[in-house]
Amino acid sequence: MRTVFVTLLLAAALLLTVSSILAADSNGFQATANETGSAWKDKNIEAINTVRALISDWADSWREMNIDRYMSYYSRSFRSGGLDYSGWQDKKAQLFKKSGSPSLKVSDLWVVIEGNYASASFIQHYRDAHYADIGEKTINLVKNDGNWQIISEEWRPINR
Repeated sequence: MRTVFVTLLLAAALLLTVSSILAADSNGFQATANETGSAWKDKNIEAINTVRALISDWADSWREMNIDRYMSYYSRSFRSGGLDYSGWQDKKAQLFKKSGSPSLKVSDLWVVIEGNYASASFIQHYRDAHYADIGEKTINLVKNDGNWQIISEEWRPINR
């Protein structure tokens, strides 16, 4: 009986010790997580707002048909639909020459950031003198030297 009692006492002491250690570690982790979480949240909200502003400025440059300003948002490493940076620039320069006053509306903008990479997805409403479409656009960006640049984009039509 005494052996059982000592065993139970030792087990209870061990359980109490382990519980105390886990509680201390858990409280320490929560304090660290809260500090990191707040700093992380502020940093990422700022980055998301920066990317959102970039998308807005990018759309303005398209509406203005300012090819130099428009291409300034793109990385030299840009690739989309089989086109590299130069091919994309040529394609857009031709479009800007003939499109007249385009209307470009961005709605339902979502931004996701993971480290130095961001993805912006939105509904793009486009209209010019000869053409109109609505589609879902996803623009992928990378942060280079503190600035976000577009590295790829994809557009899919939305059937009405």
